[in-house]
Amino acid sequence: MTQQAEKRGVDALTRDEVEIYLAGSCNTADDAAEIFGLDEDQVAAIMSECGHERCEGCGWWCEDGEIDIVDDEYICADCLDP
Repeated sequence: MTQQAEKRGVDALTRDEVEIYLAGSCNTADDAAEIFGLDEDQVAAIMSECGHERCEGCGWWCEDGEIDIVDDEYICADCLDP
């Protein structure tokens, strides 16, 4: 578990479960927060720490290397090259 997650009181198991639930899906941070008893900021921080960002075009949770910032928005390669 990272020190940042530890400071927020998120245990390693919950952190892993959040990543598994969201990575490679269009599930929302709001849904994950409700399921795992967290707030959306905690979910976003966990995903960022794990190397994932949500595409603002399609909602897919991608690895950092699959995301570009276009006009201040995180956009995945699929949305950039339709």
